Amino acid sequence: MPYDANVGTMLRLSMTPAVHRSDSVEARELTKAVRSATNSQFADLVRATNFHGVAGYVHTAINPVADLPESTRGALRQLRDRTVIRHLRTVADLDYLERHLGEAGLPWLVFKGPTLAEPVHGSAQHRSYGDLDVLVPARRLEEVLGVLQSAGSTLMDRNWTLIHREMKGEVHLQLPSGTSLDLHWHLFNDPERRQRFPVSIDGLFARARNVSVNDREVPTLSLADTVMYVAMHTMHSGGDRLIWLKDVEHLLAHADLDPESVAERARAWRAELVLVSAIRRVELALGTPEHAAEIRALCKPYRTWATVTSYAWRRSPAEREDGSGSLGRIVSRSTRTGQGDSLRELLRRGLEFRRARAKDPEQARDRFSADDPRSGQFESGGPATRDAYLREVADQAS
Repeated sequence: MPYDANVGTMLRLSMTPAVHRSDSVEARELTKAVRSATNSQFADLVRATNFHGVAGYVHTAINPVADLPESTRGALRQLRDRTVIRHLRTVADLDYLERHLGEAGLPWLVFKGPTLAEPVHGSAQHRSYGDLDVLVPARRLEEVLGVLQSAGSTLMDRNWTLIHREMKGEVHLQLPSGTSLDLHWHLFNDPERRQRFPVSIDGLFARARNVSVNDREVPTLSLADTVMYVAMHTMHSGGDRLIWLKDVEHLLAHADLDPESVAERARAWRAELVLVSAIRRVELALGTPEHAAEIRALCKPYRTWATVTSYAWRRSPAEREDGSGSLGRIVSRSTRTGQGDSLRELLRRGLEFRRARAKDPEQARDRFSADDPRSGQFESGGPATRDAYLREVADQAS
């Protein structure tokens, strides 16, 4: 069930800069929403804050409101503190990667997570994340795995039959600290998106830059590549978490942003529709981001899909999403290279969702266990299939 309107209002207002001015309309509306909230709504607010990954934003905005129950205040503070602690652990993990991959002369790029927290949101507390995502060249994947495993990391994947059959674009390790590492040889995990959106991995490494994370220089994607990847990740993951939309909003306001470079990258990746749709989702949830008009003018107009998405996202406001199969989530995930492809994908996903709901009305998320052949933890294939997968990955890069 989506979160109710008052919970959504508290979340949405917490994301607006104006809420920090005590005399602003937003601050008064937030105080009113808090004063009218029930115990059930406060409990939902904590759950929604965790789901949307915005503990720092919500705690900072709502903490000064006198009528906030102490139990809610404490729960939000705990979520914020957990975000900071996880980030500090990840900073140590970056040292570990630099020490072992850097010394071995292996190229690597960090994306999402820590490269968005401080560099984009301005503070580690404002951008929660779970896993650490690292991109390496496909032809070096096996070598990287060997170095990390020798340095104490554990390969978590077991279902090599599934991974090889579907040619997954990433494998999963647990670092010695306990952090989950998504080790990518491509930005996109599935072959369908890799085929539709032609991203040159060599180009990503050639354009790479460094950003400062807790006074450490960390290699990451160029700004234009970051904008494009974050927009695509936002849409294809469902567009239903406020932290993803805040990522896009902040990136579009970056002082070094060049709208023409972003539009050029969108054309090269055949992702103009994804980019303008992500901007529209941000606009409806948080307000019009900087450079929105310039980027739209540089991209093709997609009036039919804009009508579809605007309708869906007004029906499913981002701040009320809870991760279940809303219309807004399905439409976001359906966005492809063109309007025709997107409409066909929407029809396919809609029918699939209806069939699944007919079997299990309560279904919300995939719940695969280690006993399910669809799970990466299901043991299948063994070393021979793993080696065949790694060889095919390397062959794709040549």
